[in-house]
Amino acid sequence: MPGEALCFYFYSDPQSQHGQDLALDQCAAAAIYPECSGWQDIRGLQMRGRVLLVEDRMEWDSAWQAYLHKFPFVSGMKDIVALNRLYAFLPDWIRLVDNRQGFGFKQEWEFK
Repeated sequence: MPGEALCFYFYSDPQSQHGQDLALDQCAAAAIYPECSGWQDIRGLQMRGRVLLVEDRMEWDSAWQAYLHKFPFVSGMKDIVALNRLYAFLPDWIRLVDNRQGFGFKQEWEFK
């Protein structure tokens, strides 16, 4: 997404439930967090934003290269992944939760 400061890409089947939902409404939420065993280790990101379908082939190829870098074991699966569509999640609000900083520690950013 040209000009976007923060963008998370994901591949998905447009016929999946969330693919159908995104065709009707681009608003979405996401969370990123590691597994932890106690409340002191709880940390992660909560985000709200919009999801756009990526149609640009160069952007698709760039995202595929990043995907390969992160998950090298998919190198022989490009044709299978290509059956899915590429989406871009563009957050407009992010909350960091990090109990390592103290119970209930939160910091928020808004991008408008």
